Amino acid sequence: MGSVALPDRPLSVGELLDAAVELLRTRAKALLGIGLVLAVLEQAALAPLWADRVAFWSSPTSYLPWLAVGLGCESLAIGLLAVYAGRTARTALGGTPGGVALPIFTAVLVALVMVTSAFAFGVPWVVAYALLGFAVPAVVIDRARNSFGRSARLVAAGGMRAGMIRLLGYGAWLGIRLAFAFAAKKLLDEVFDIDDPLATAAIWALINGIAYPALACLDVVAHVENRIRVEGLDIELGRARATGRPADAVLGEAR
Repeated sequence: MGSVALPDRPLSVGELLDAAVELLRTRAKALLGIGLVLAVLEQAALAPLWADRVAFWSSPTSYLPWLAVGLGCESLAIGLLAVYAGRTARTALGGTPGGVALPIFTAVLVALVMVTSAFAFGVPWVVAYALLGFAVPAVVIDRARNSFGRSARLVAAGGMRAGMIRLLGYGAWLGIRLAFAFAAKKLLDEVFDIDDPLATAAIWALINGIAYPALACLDVVAHVENRIRVEGLDIELGRARATGRPADAVLGEAR
């Protein structure tokens, strides 16, 4: 399916994670560059958090607003990166990429949903992340008019498998990010005697600049693989190639 590695059959979870890494590798310069810029902008938006660390850790009420804003910022970054990764995937599948205005708007809407659901703690955010997280790939790859509904329907039709994989990927990268951040902070504090909020922000920007592109690529390949499982996308594309039918007609069918 083109020069970019994408699922061409149902994959195991491990194979799907490998496919996401391969997609990131083939577009590493652009994705990591954009990811780093977005991560730096995120830290700038969260600057009051680092400037007022005592208040931040003092109580759940002071923690919740920053948690919600942080989840919204990272969702927006992942969504914007998924626009680029999704356009790459659509081209690799034989389609023609469309405009970016609607996908970017969709990424903003997804981020707003994540902020709202985060204020309720726990379950609402988990459900929203699993069900609605493929809205950007749906509008970019499928050209779905109702990308939120399309994302939720496909995840549900696949037995929630794609949503669980999305949560698994987020959890794995959250563990990596926390481990890296705490280790780097401890190194700065104890070895270099640096206790500067700017250094903390730089640490998070660096690791998030890697994590966000990886999660965006996972969204794209998981969406494609879920369409293969639920809709037989691989078979439809094979038939299209054999009959000379444009791939856009298959990819753009929002069922």
